[in-house]
Amino acid sequence: MNVGFYIHGVPRGLDVWGTEQDRDYIKCFYSSTYTEEVRFVVEVIPSRRKSFYTYIVGKNVLGSEGRSGSFFAMTISFERAFCTDVYNLFHLFKIIFEKLIVGTLLTNQNGSYRYISGTFDGKEKELNAIKAELLRELNQFIDDFEAIDGSFAASPSQVVLFNNLDVDSPSFYETLKRTLKVYVSPEYQTKDEYIAKLKKKVEIENSNNQQLSEELKTIKAQLSSSNNSASQLKSENKNLKNRCNILEGQVANMSATNIQLAKEKDEMKNMVTILEGQVAEDKTTNIQLSNEIKELKNKKPRLSIFGNSTEQINELKEKIAILEEKNKELTIKDNRTQEEIDWYKQNIKKNHNASSNVKHTNKNRQTNKKKSHR
Repeated sequence: MNVGFYIHGVPRGLDVWGTEQDRDYIKCFYSSTYTEEVRFVVEVIPSRRKSFYTYIVGKNVLGSEGRSGSFFAMTISFERAFCTDVYNLFHLFKIIFEKLIVGTLLTNQNGSYRYISGTFDGKEKELNAIKAELLRELNQFIDDFEAIDGSFAASPSQVVLFNNLDVDSPSFYETLKRTLKVYVSPEYQTKDEYIAKLKKKVEIENSNNQQLSEELKTIKAQLSSSNNSASQLKSENKNLKNRCNILEGQVANMSATNIQLAKEKDEMKNMVTILEGQVAEDKTTNIQLSNEIKELKNKKPRLSIFGNSTEQINELKEKIAILEEKNKELTIKDNRTQEEIDWYKQNIKKNHNASSNVKHTNKNRQTNKKKSHR
């Protein structure tokens, strides 16, 4: 199994130390952006039958001149095989970096790493010693390799992140075979943290769903109550409209009745006027008759040599009797007319009271109608 080893980064510009093979792959890391302090890139390229493992310190790394935005990386490649012990391989790179790289290529400066030199040239001895130490330690992994076979996908897909505590699991290697590239870092959340976070999210969603269910239940109850109230109001409104129609009919009838009463009242007033005129005329006639009777009674018959005085007296008596009878008839008529006048006056008063009651009732019903419309 052929093994390739590379040290690369940006001490001043991009610099690569190692074999010439796969330099195109190594240079791809130059164009990447790093937000983690440490990123371990595990990648399998089935078409080349190779696997690559790159340990990158990409945050808080300064160039030799103190410029920010630099990075440092170590890459090891295996032909026709991939390592199945990524957990320990990650920690091997970590130990190599902390014990051999820091102090040789980088220095620790106020919480950041700074390149000691602007190039890897002149560090051949140190770099070869680092490579030799790494290859020597790899002898412990001799049984931790498997062949790159057809179980790997033909082309890469979206990169998946794993915490370094979760790489020693079947799901990690299943993911690697499916995506061909995986990022590993202690800064990524662990599987347990992810599950706990997911459970918390589910609990929150369940709680929200429960709350929404209660709110929905309340809204449905309110809607049902509103529908019942609306139905009841609709029924009441219908009853009120029917009542208003009835009242309007009654108001129209009462208005007609009021007009008829007013007409009858005017007719009775006219009749009273006529009757009072007749009474006055009869009284005048009655007075005249009384005066005539009085004159006849006081009149003495003249004695005539040619006639009988007894006949004259009888004639006067007969006239007096006729006048008295006529006077009596006029008196009776006058009394009857007066009774008729009194009857008409009484009915005029009743008519007036009835008309007032109709107007008052009409006014009240108009008021009630307005209230019902409100």
